[in-house]
Amino acid sequence: MKTIKKITIGADPEFIIISKRRSLIRPGSICAGQTTTSLYVNELGCDGCGTTAEIRPEPSEDPLIVVANIHDILQRRANTDSAFLEHNWHAGSYVRSSPLGGHVHIGCDSLARDRSFQRRLVAALKVHLAPLLLLVENKTQAIKRRDCGYGLATDYRVQVYGIEYRFPSSWVTSPYVAAAVLTLSKVIAHEFINVSRSSALPSYETTRFLPNVMYIDHINTETIRRYIDPVWEAITKFELYPEYSRYIDVLKFLIDNNLTWFPKCSMKEAWGIVDASTAHDTRVPVDSLWSSLE
Repeated sequence: MKTIKKITIGADPEFIIISKRRSLIRPGSICAGQTTTSLYVNELGCDGCGTTAEIRPEPSEDPLIVVANIHDILQRRANTDSAFLEHNWHAGSYVRSSPLGGHVHIGCDSLARDRSFQRRLVAALKVHLAPLLLLVENKTQAIKRRDCGYGLATDYRVQVYGIEYRFPSSWVTSPYVAAAVLTLSKVIAHEFINVSRSSALPSYETTRFLPNVMYIDHINTETIRRYIDPVWEAITKFELYPEYSRYIDVLKFLIDNNLTWFPKCSMKEAWGIVDASTAHDTRVPVDSLWSSLE
C-alpha cells in the first residue's frame, strides 16, 4: 500500500486598516501591549514594511481549520481591542499604495528537501491555482501589485517546512474565498505529492500560453478565461476534489458570473466580526455577496 505523505497548509495573508476618516492606520498603533518584536511574530501583527497587518494562523492538515483559525485570530483581537474593531479592513491585491499578499504555505517533509520537487509543484500551482485567482482579482489592483514586483506566477520561497507560494494576492476578503483558495491548494499539493505528479503538472495546451500572460505586463484576462475550462476539468478529476468541491466551486461561481472576490459587504461583515445590530441576513447567501468585475 502506498504511503500517503502528510501535507500541511498554512498562510500569512495581509490586509490594510483604514480609519473612518480614511487615514491609513499602522498595525502597531492599535495593537495594544505588543512590542516591536512581537508585532512581527504574533498571530496578528505587521509585515516588514510596518503598514500592513498580517494574520499568522497555525498551519493544519485540514485547510478549513486554517480558515477557522483566521476567523478566531480576528475575533480575539476585536474582543480585546476596540480600536481594531472600530476601523475598516481591506484585503485584495493593492490598497493605499500597499501591495498585499496571501502567501500559501505548503508543508511536506519530502518537499522541504528536494529543490526539483519544489519547482515542479510550483508549476502545478501556476496552472491550477494562479489563473483562477487572477480572474477574480480586481484587475487594476492586480496590475499595480505585479508592477511592484510581487506575485509573479512562479514566485515562491523555500522554507524549512516546504515552500511558500507567493503568487496569491490577499484572499481574506471573505471566509468563502479563503476556504476556496486554501482547499484548492491542498487538493493540488495532494495530487502532485501523493497521487500522480504527471496529472498535476501542466499540459502543453496550458503551458504554451500561461508563462507569458501570467506576468502582469502581458496579462490578458480574456485569453486566460478561454483556457479555464480545461484547467477546471483537470481540477475536478483530482483525488481530493470531491471532498472540498463545495468550497472550491466558489471560485468557478465567481469566474462564471464575472465577479471579483470582493463581497458587497465589508471584510469585517464577511468574516462575521461585527456588532450584531449591524449584521444583515440578506448579505449571507453566497450568490448575493459579490460585485461585478465591471
